[in-house]
Amino acid sequence: MRMTRKKFSYALFLIVIAFLALAFNQTASAETASAASKKISALFMRANPKLSKSNADLYARLAVAAAIRFKQNPYVVAALIVNESTVRYNAVSKGGDYGLMQIHWKAHSKTVAKRFGIKKPSGLFNPYLLRD
Repeated sequence: MRMTRKKFSYALFLIVIAFLALAFNQTASAETASAASKKISALFMRANPKLSKSNADLYARLAVAAAIRFKQNPYVVAALIVNESTVRYNAVSKGGDYGLMQIHWKAHSKTVAKRFGIKKPSGLFNPYLLRD
């Protein structure tokens, strides 16, 4: 399978983000959540120019909250969102993955329905699922 220039750029971007996160050991506790949110919001707006400032801020806050809750690096969570959905809450892949973090509905429908009460894949478009 041949990698396009755009896919290569995204892959390289993710590698750089992950390397910086590991090299500097930046976690949500080392840096205030609001500072991380501002940086991530700017990243989201660069990745998706059509995204409004208010939505970029909302997604950034939710990504940081999820990272803190699950003890992950917020920049890695942000890089995942950029790579998987290009920061589009209504992204749908050819493989049947939905939402910002591209949850595979067929594989996880029972778990998602039980935990979140979502009965249809379109329910995965809710960005507030990031924090849960």
